Amino acid sequence: MKIFIILPNFDFSGPTKGAAALSNFICKYYPTYVFLIKSLDKSLNTEFDRSIHLYNLGKYKFFDKLKIVSDLTKKYKKEKIIILSMCFSADVFSLFLSQKIFKISSVRGNLLKNYFYTYGISGYFLAFLHLIIQNLFNLTLVMNRSMYKQVRFFSYSNIYTINNFIEEKKLSPYF
Repeated sequence: MKIFIILPNFDFSGPTKGAAALSNFICKYYPTYVFLIKSLDKSLNTEFDRSIHLYNLGKYKFFDKLKIVSDLTKKYKKEKIIILSMCFSADVFSLFLSQKIFKISSVRGNLLKNYFYTYGISGYFLAFLHLIIQNLFNLTLVMNRSMYKQVRFFSYSNIYTINNFIEEKKLSPYF
């Protein structure tokens, strides 16, 4: 089995820090690939374990990005591939990939509030769209009960709650 994690970029926001922590854990058990579909500051490579295959797709056009990821899924077609996407653009991107791949979306926040504060009134439309496309995923992960209720209102996909996670090793100097 191979794990593909798709992120918009690596900007030290909650979802991307969570993705780094998760991928650093998963890579101990499964080959892990992280795709950044926008951009990557090269110095942030240090956040990921060296065994993780890190792809910066920011310099490519949309269909070239899709081709790169699709070609990798075809290369490993004899193995099970799981795609985990975090954030709206990564979720939309993953929906363009083969429907035969098991896809998971991670919703990390109150989308209605977050999108409104970021985009104003048009943020509600994006939030509704993001919540509705959860129906196209095999599984949606949320961090708490209130997120579960929000996603469940719009989506009938499988939804599971996994509480927030941290990398204890990085925090050990502060204990």
